[in-house]
Amino acid sequence: MRLCHLDDLPDGGSRGFDPEGRGQDSLLIVRRGARLNAYADRCPHHGTPMAWRKDAYLDAAGRHIVCAAHGALFEIGRAHV
Repeated sequence: MRLCHLDDLPDGGSRGFDPEGRGQDSLLIVRRGARLNAYADRCPHHGTPMAWRKDAYLDAAGRHIVCAAHGALFEIGRAHV
């Protein structure tokens, strides 16, 4: 299943996807160069969506995925979200 073209996701950016067509993002992807890291859009601690607004998954520096519910930081590439 194709979600988007690589160029549709800016390098260093993140984006949510709704591959099941349920009306809510269930997958988040973070791009680092040509590498894409995909995660469930669900906090492993609370079960809530990760973004605080559409496609806003990263901290200000773009180094970590941040849970909007409680501020937990997850290392990109090593996260188990």
